Amino acid sequence: MEKKVVYEVRLSKPVMTVAIMAAVGLLAIGAKPLIQATPAFAQSNQVHKIAICETNGLSCVGIEGFDALKIAYD
Repeated sequence: MEKKVVYEVRLSKPVMTVAIMAAVGLLAIGAKPLIQATPAFAQSNQVHKIAICETNGLSCVGIEGFDALKIAYD
């Protein structure tokens, strides 16, 4: 009969914490090509014009001066 010797290696909690953080960081670097954000619509260099009108479309808000909206009531 053979005698088997089993060695247990236990690492301290701070060492395990650093090892887990390093593993997560390496996984994040590896997954970066898979998780790429698309450009936002606000950065598309296009101008969007919006009109604020009544539901029937006949009466709309205008611009009065440089910093005020003109609302006409019929």
